Amino acid sequence: MKNLIKVDKIKETISVNDVVTYSAKGEALTSEQYVNHISDIRDRVEDGAQTYTTKEVKDFVLNQTKS
Repeated sequence: MKNLIKVDKIKETISVNDVVTYSAKGEALTSEQYVNHISDIRDRVEDGAQTYTTKEVKDFVLNQTKS
């Protein structure tokens, strides 16, 4: 119960305009922007956007040659 009270207090202090996260490109996102960003990604995946497994990304990164 105490944890829920703490969570509620945190939610109360977060303004709609507060930065809550950053995109992979380093863009600051508010809560509303983050929800929209995730929804956009989900829609693109549902529309057939190419995705990669964790293994595929790891293999790609590890096989890069250093310049």
